[in-house]
Amino acid sequence: MNRKQGKTGRTTVSGVMRLLRAIMTVMAVVVVLSCTAGDNPAYEVTDSGIWVAPNPITATFWLDNNRVFFNSNEKLVPDGGPERGVIWDTSTGKVTLSHPLGKWGGVLCVRDGKVLYFLRDRETHKVTHYFGSIENAPEYPPPGEDMRIDPLFDCDWVPRKTASSSGNCPYRYKLRGNNYMEVFKIGTSLSRGRMVYHEHSGDRGTEMPFDIAGGGTNHYITYNRFIDAYIARHPQVDPKARPGTDWKKRSYPRTDSYWIIERNGTLRRQFYPATMPGQTLSGFFPLREGYLVHGSGGKRITATDPGDGGLYLMRGESYERLIVGSIEGISVSPDGCKAAFSYARNVKEDLSRKRPYRTLKIINLCK
Repeated sequence: MNRKQGKTGRTTVSGVMRLLRAIMTVMAVVVVLSCTAGDNPAYEVTDSGIWVAPNPITATFWLDNNRVFFNSNEKLVPDGGPERGVIWDTSTGKVTLSHPLGKWGGVLCVRDGKVLYFLRDRETHKVTHYFGSIENAPEYPPPGEDMRIDPLFDCDWVPRKTASSSGNCPYRYKLRGNNYMEVFKIGTSLSRGRMVYHEHSGDRGTEMPFDIAGGGTNHYITYNRFIDAYIARHPQVDPKARPGTDWKKRSYPRTDSYWIIERNGTLRRQFYPATMPGQTLSGFFPLREGYLVHGSGGKRITATDPGDGGLYLMRGESYERLIVGSIEGISVSPDGCKAAFSYARNVKEDLSRKRPYRTLKIINLCK
């Protein structure tokens, strides 16, 4: 892309040669990850061989069903120069570098192949937003200080009062399109909050049997495009965790179910498989069939032992453990078949600056 990048945007012949050598090296190490103890060999896991930068928190984004966008650097290995956006085409193994990112910019959201991202001028620190294809997106100026971005549902600027809580009730929590939650009471450790789902402004709404996340409440809402409905889930913290005020020790009652909220307001309760390990379910990702669940480990995690932490496939009342390890930055392809994630076998490897270190991997759940 030909955005203004100042002196840092110039590329020398030697720089091009170094980049080509790096790309050829990465393509040479793209292999199918061999199965380790606890992994499920039924699904293909492919390793890009590319180091994933920790800023912003190893996030990954699918530009389409084949291309993954994430943060690395110019050499694609730890300590390899300034952070850069990387596009990895999983169908061909081709790797291309995009804008400098890290503290100078980042991706806010991706919807329907369009990317909303920002770049920060290194000298003036002015932030400019862009929205469109990652290769050639036009500027996308924010409409005003009273607006904020909606990264979860529509990837658009929305009024702040309809996006999140300002600490006052009632307020609106924006969902997809005209859908929203109206929060009348914020829950505490002693009492449950009260909120109502609305398909659109002016309807009667549907009272929710749970609280939304934030302000002492404990449910998270995800949109499932494959069934055109919302999933409200509890984080399901390990029931053996000690209760306390420290968030690392906080313990909620273990739940056995989650809720599907149809866009007309109809509620359906779904039960987790009874045999799933008792651990913190920190991520819940809709697939074409079922859900990809991220477990943070049901036993003590050490620098070399990830416990039960890893990825699980949940379909109806059954589940499968897919891969064990230290996993972050999970995202699912638009067709609901593949998941990208930053992977290391354990915390020690996750933080390592020498091989083996964390890399970007994908798993195909439709083969």
